[in-house]
Amino acid sequence: MFRLTACITASAAALLGAASAQEPVNLPTAVEIALNSNPEIHQAIQNREAIAFEENQARGLYRPRVLFEASAGYRELDNPSRDAAGLGDQTLEPLEASLFAEQVLFDGYGRRGELERQAARVDGAAARVLERSEFIALEVAREYINYGLQTRLVELAQENVDFHRQTVERLEEGVAGRTISETDLRQAQERLSAARRRLTEAQRDRVSADITFRRLVGMPVVGYEEPSAYMNVLPSDLDAAIGGARRGNPEIGIAQADISAAEGVLKTARSEYYPTISIEGRARAGQDLDAFEGDTTDFQIRAVMRWTLYNGGINQASAQENLRRVSEERFRLHQVSREIEEEVRLSWDRLEREEELLEVLREQADFSNEVVDGYLSQFDAGQRSLLDLLDAQNTRINVLEALATSRHAHLFAQYRMLASMGDLVETMGLSAPDAARGGHREAVGAPALGAGEDDHRRYP
Repeated sequence: MFRLTACITASAAALLGAASAQEPVNLPTAVEIALNSNPEIHQAIQNREAIAFEENQARGLYRPRVLFEASAGYRELDNPSRDAAGLGDQTLEPLEASLFAEQVLFDGYGRRGELERQAARVDGAAARVLERSEFIALEVAREYINYGLQTRLVELAQENVDFHRQTVERLEEGVAGRTISETDLRQAQERLSAARRRLTEAQRDRVSADITFRRLVGMPVVGYEEPSAYMNVLPSDLDAAIGGARRGNPEIGIAQADISAAEGVLKTARSEYYPTISIEGRARAGQDLDAFEGDTTDFQIRAVMRWTLYNGGINQASAQENLRRVSEERFRLHQVSREIEEEVRLSWDRLEREEELLEVLREQADFSNEVVDGYLSQFDAGQRSLLDLLDAQNTRINVLEALATSRHAHLFAQYRMLASMGDLVETMGLSAPDAARGGHREAVGAPALGAGEDDHRRYP
């Protein structure tokens, strides 16, 4: 464990060191650092490895059980038989060594059920590692893109402050020359204060994005590169996106593994209906054993069948309970499937709406720029009021902020869509941790889910 922790720490430190020496850090590099260092992912990895050892314990049920016992002490035994033999007052000093071995040959498939359950749990834990990896990658993308957005909003806010500062300076000259009223100057100064307030808010929001990014990655944003767009790798239509999410989303894999685990528990519960058949061997040697003086050796091997014929209906109730647990997990799979479909539909709609909005905002931004330029010339010529100019500038900044927000929302929607299909990490050219690999159910020959589970049928 110490060596594993040291290896993880060294790997993360190497990536962090490389990142700090390289500017800027692009989004794939930031995600790679997070995949190697984020505590949430490593919690999932350790859980997966722990469950793998539980699977090893289940395999141990197929192996023989061997017990060794040794004892020594004193014994006083007084009964009529020993009194008649004149041994009633003698103290025995029993010394014994015994060996017991048992090999279960058949237990009604209880061991099989436990092995399949643990294999399913390993696969579920592996899918959880993938889910955490996709989730953290998406969160890193969210905050990285948000940092870029806030940086753009800071630039716009600073541009707005500069515009109003220049306007105030020109008006101060006009007031000094008695060509501008004090009221106009105060109005411009009020707008300058509002612009400064917006700049402070934008700077605050950028710091917040950087702090959240630091929590996820373990380092601040070092420079910024516009993330890649992935419109060209997204599914061609909504139905294809939903199908891809049902096949690749790790939450589906987790829910399917939970069904298999519940079926393993059911198989173990039903094993109580059957007898247990085993081979037992016993050997012991010692002296003064069984109230007889002298040396004793005893060896025995036998076939044993144990069968619980009645225990108050507990076994039947347990089987029925676990049958319902299987149905519960199947319904949970259907719920997860619906939630994922909802997520895909929302992401798809967001993509389409943001694309439409971008076209409108680009057009509006062009008009706003022209309006401000025109109003500025007309104001200098005395053909426009100060209020007209300030309102036009306010509209221009609002449109540019909305355009920046929509552009980044459209970009993030692409990452969100890929994450809903379980493809974000791979699309970015990265790999999830090795612990995300499953296949343990297939390795132990566990039955696959029925076709009904793939079709997400309504009833279990």
